[in-house]
Amino acid sequence: MENQELAKRQNAWGNFGVKMYQTESELSAKFSAASIELATAPSKELIKTNEETLKKVKQALKDLQEDRKAITNKLDDVKARLMIPEKDLTELVKGYEAAVISVKKEIEANNAAKNAKSNEEKDLSEKVKLSWVNYIAAVDQVIIDTAYKVYLELLETKVEPKNYDETVKRYTNFSIPEYKPFFQALGYNQQFLTDGEKAIIYTANKSELKDVTARFLEVMAEKKAGYKSELANVEQAKIIMATQKAEADKAAKAKIEAQQLELKLASSMALDAEPKSDVKELRKVYDIDMPNDYQSALKLYAAFSANIKEVEPLLNVKKWLSLTPESIGKALAKLKSKDNSLNFEGITFVEVSKL
Repeated sequence: MENQELAKRQNAWGNFGVKMYQTESELSAKFSAASIELATAPSKELIKTNEETLKKVKQALKDLQEDRKAITNKLDDVKARLMIPEKDLTELVKGYEAAVISVKKEIEANNAAKNAKSNEEKDLSEKVKLSWVNYIAAVDQVIIDTAYKVYLELLETKVEPKNYDETVKRYTNFSIPEYKPFFQALGYNQQFLTDGEKAIIYTANKSELKDVTARFLEVMAEKKAGYKSELANVEQAKIIMATQKAEADKAAKAKIEAQQLELKLASSMALDAEPKSDVKELRKVYDIDMPNDYQSALKLYAAFSANIKEVEPLLNVKKWLSLTPESIGKALAKLKSKDNSLNFEGITFVEVSKL
């Protein structure tokens, strides 16, 4: 049965081919006959005859079109049938592509959320460490300043070297600044971390403050070695102490700046080391998002006129008189996709994700 149907179709197409050949010959003959009628150029003397000839040839042209359509209309039907699978597959591809884009959007949203939390964790870790660096530096500065004042007072009151240690102990009851975590002092903007997670990060990154009294006594013990000789020339000792104090302050400032820089570099390297997703990111482009009315058309033409140098290279038109609001809108959208900061008066866009 299938072979019979195939033979039937082959015979039909063979007959159609013969018919098409015959029609092509007939159309050529009719063209020749009609074109001969136009061989005589119009003139004043024959103008009425010329008009009759024109009317006759126009009818011949109409007949040619009808004879041609008798063949090509059948081809249109064949073309439509052949395009059915293509159209159906096109719709399936569109649906599948939309589903792929939807899944990728979800993946990107999840990755963005993970990265946001990870970045907040790193940011919090860095700020906790930095807050402790600053705090310990502030405490060290209090110790240095206190030791300087106490030592100066010992010299000025002429405390005997044998009473140095005992006298120093009387000055150990000095106050130090209170530590406040940066998220209390600066109003930390907590977005993704819970209080429990924040507490864990804080505990893991806090520094231990050394015993302040022990550190003060240590500094004073270092100064004790030169106390006896400096006691013999207090005024000279003051000059030397002032220089040493300035150098110590400078060194302390340089130390904290180096620590701060080290923390920032470490944090930056940690962000750079963040693993990248192996899923290709969606492209963000723009389309025109405006009502289909004449006001929108006028706005598009106005935007084109105001930005013609930038828009013209992106236009896909072969004839300027064929320029349409739609083609202008596509060109403006391309320009916006290249530079998101661009805006055109009266024109609204919508962001679209593409593979």
